[in-house]
Amino acid sequence: SLTGHDFDVEFVTNQVDRQRDCLAMIDLQLVPSARIAEIRAHLASLRDDIDHHLRDGEELKRNLGSPIIAASTH
Repeated sequence: SLTGHDFDVEFVTNQVDRQRDCLAMIDLQLVPSARIAEIRAHLASLRDDIDHHLRDGEELKRNLGSPIIAASTH
């Protein structure tokens, strides 16, 4: 039911939250569980891509005038 700027802010906020969730899953669950070097390397590459998208999303969120709430570090 949101439109315009409100929709944009909500969409970007949702994407930033999901990217943070994904990074946490990679860091806390997937990497510690991976036993095969190739899988660990793939996860590291995937993590870098997601982190890049997260930073882009946070910048977009700032440009939309929405505050960035820092995720807690593990």
